Amino acid sequence: SGKVYVATAPASRLSGTVFEVRGSELIKIINEAPGLMAMIGGEGAYIAYSTGSGSSLGLVLHDVDADLEYRAPMGTLIPKCAFVPKREPLMVCAIPRTVPNGNYPDDWLLGRVHTTDDVWFVDAVGGTITEAAKFENEGPFDITNLQVSDDGKYALFINKNDGFLWSTTLGPPQ
Repeated sequence: SGKVYVATAPASRLSGTVFEVRGSELIKIINEAPGLMAMIGGEGAYIAYSTGSGSSLGLVLHDVDADLEYRAPMGTLIPKCAFVPKREPLMVCAIPRTVPNGNYPDDWLLGRVHTTDDVWFVDAVGGTITEAAKFENEGPFDITNLQVSDDGKYALFINKNDGFLWSTTLGPPQ
């Protein structure tokens, strides 16, 4: 713990980098990831990041201490994900059913494209996803700012389609 990270701003046509700040040094942790958006988990032990290239999305988990990367079986954007507290590197992510044509993450951040998302537990290390929440009578949801409660039972998010705050109960992770 006590690690400090900085990342380049996300842009579809640029490769992003995540640096660890150590004193007056910047140490490259993740380099050359197109459309990079990142989040830190496990008190700095993990960095999850999304990549975007054209209309393709990727999701990668980087284990900082082991210097290993795990590609999740489905792609999404990092604002659609959150680590499950005390269960890192397990994540909850809103994964688009389809990815509309666009330049990611730019077009999504600017509201030019919207997705329709389902919520999944993502175990990038094990390479699996399992359903976390089901929306039968609500939606469609273009999820952003996903947060998971400390006990891992609930998720809060904003629906970019209408700006409203929503909550949902999460099923038990498999």
